[in-house]
Amino acid sequence: MGIKFIAPLKVAYDKPKKCAFRLAAATSVALLSSLAQGQTANTLEDCAVIWKPSFQTEFEYMVNRAEGCMIGMNCDFFLPHWKESPIIKVFSSKSSGKSHNLLIESLTDSMQKISSLTGLKLRFSQGEDPTMSIFVLDQDMIEMLERSDLPDTFKNDLRRVDFRIYEKGSCSGLFFSNSEDNSIATVLSGAFIFVNSKLPETEMASCLREELMNTMGLIGDPIGQASLFDNGNYIDDNGIKDYSRETELMLYALYQIAHGKYDDIEDFVVRSCKR
Repeated sequence: MGIKFIAPLKVAYDKPKKCAFRLAAATSVALLSSLAQGQTANTLEDCAVIWKPSFQTEFEYMVNRAEGCMIGMNCDFFLPHWKESPIIKVFSSKSSGKSHNLLIESLTDSMQKISSLTGLKLRFSQGEDPTMSIFVLDQDMIEMLERSDLPDTFKNDLRRVDFRIYEKGSCSGLFFSNSEDNSIATVLSGAFIFVNSKLPETEMASCLREELMNTMGLIGDPIGQASLFDNGNYIDDNGIKDYSRETELMLYALYQIAHGKYDDIEDFVVRSCKR
């Protein structure tokens, strides 16, 4: 099959990687609700995380800098977020020889969770063009992308960064932005995620969850980490790595600020958790 694309104006990427819960003592009472999966937050536990000195520092680091850039763009971003709900489609070649049922199940669970955290409604394409394309990467898929109508400059960047992950056994993600002024806010308009078909399916699902979180706005990994899930920053979900509460709260904070409910991360920390 052929793959057609509209060239993005700006692209940034998350470095290829292999796709790992921090506990904090509760100290006081807070006001925080309507978080993941529509459940009322455990106020003591959530605010213990939000009040950690590292929360604000890590947030500012993760939302304001991608790990690399393409097509000569500026790597500085401000509150990268989606205004329109992403429409998702998974592409895989028949030659991959895998059903990817576990991958789709894990993706569906993450889409529901992220929808609750952001106020968006992530959904699968029902025939319309996707704004977030997920590629299960094997040699046939690489060849299909090479034959697509992507601009040559973009293909060169894919060869340099993302196609190489197939040989390295890792994953990668890119996001697109049409924002003219990143000092106001970076509005995300599209994303590619590349998941390596060589990986065991539990690792593919873990990688996909990580890259999904990156392309939703937490574009950088935590300070000093090569992966979002490093240093035990994850919950084990039957062998698949899932987001820690700290990561969920950071994404929630990002979209609360982007929607104008808080002025910045300092305001979020102060007003969402009243001591």
